[in-house]
Amino acid sequence: MSQQKQNAGEQIQRLRNLWGLSQSQLAEAVGTSADYISDIEGERKPLSLRSAWKFCTYFGVSLDELYFGNEWRDAPDSVAEPESPYHTEDSVSSRNSLWEILETCTEEECEICEKILRQTLDVLRQSSNAPIVSKSNEYPDDDSK
Repeated sequence: MSQQKQNAGEQIQRLRNLWGLSQSQLAEAVGTSADYISDIEGERKPLSLRSAWKFCTYFGVSLDELYFGNEWRDAPDSVAEPESPYHTEDSVSSRNSLWEILETCTEEECEICEKILRQTLDVLRQSSNAPIVSKSNEYPDDDSK
């Protein structure tokens, strides 16, 4: 794999040009300003995760592809998995299931799902007793019953 990392701004500019879009057209399509697109492409502003997601969705690429182009595909198969209790085959399977569900949704349904998911995550993260799913997918006892 090349040591030179391509930044997301360069990738966005490359994809935009491949699609034959002006900065204004892309900005309108993803709900931002042409100035912001220019700043991202010129590395004058960082790309937020929310904006990165919008670009990935619009162009049909993964975050890996947005940040690294196709370089990540050249990585050796022996790259170790992250050492995290939350990165399990079950969590990958759950994420894949979510993707499969979202791929069948209309844009309006996706927007509704996003709002519901964000609100749910806000509640979970604000609670000091938020349940953490273990590898066995068992939740702690619920005292509210």
